[in-house]
Amino acid sequence: MTKDEEIERLKKHSRFASTIIHNLVVANQAAWIEWKNGGGSEKAMHWIHNGLCGPGHIPNNSEEQTAQEWFDSNVVDHDQKMTQ
Repeated sequence: MTKDEEIERLKKHSRFASTIIHNLVVANQAAWIEWKNGGGSEKAMHWIHNGLCGPGHIPNNSEEQTAQEWFDSNVVDHDQKMTQ
């Protein structure tokens, strides 16, 4: 693979990742708007559920962790990841 081809490949991956992040943020914003406009937490959670369910990311919390425990054990340390 040439240097130019590699640069283009990396740009495509970057655009793909950026699109995913953007769409997740927009879905979270829609959930917040749903809740803020009086739709309630159940309707707001439909936005969150759809964002997770579609790509198969509903968490398997078999250890029955609290939300904070689950987050802490699954979040990626950006600084550590970038140095690998």
